[in-house]
Amino acid sequence: MADHDIIRLEVLPDFRLNLAFADGRKGVFDVRKHVQFDGIAEPLGDPEYFAQVNIDPEWKTLCWPNGYDLCPDCIYHWATGIPFPDYVQKYERKHAKELAKT
Repeated sequence: MADHDIIRLEVLPDFRLNLAFADGRKGVFDVRKHVQFDGIAEPLGDPEYFAQVNIDPEWKTLCWPNGYDLCPDCIYHWATGIPFPDYVQKYERKHAKELAKT
């Protein structure tokens, strides 16, 4: 099991999730801050559908019935507030203009 694997989740109001990770850290993940509810993620904008979130048994990340999932490493950093590794920050600075368009 990897440190960033999600081992427990609780659905909170306002599209937030209370998460526990394999390394013992915990955090609240506000999905609205990181996911646009359009395309394949559009159903997540419905609170009843959003609440159907599960932990994928193989990948240990968040997933919904339509197959939408998120990177567990990103969720870990967003939920715990631990900064991304330096190489990610350097990439984001280098490609800030292209990333802002997405």
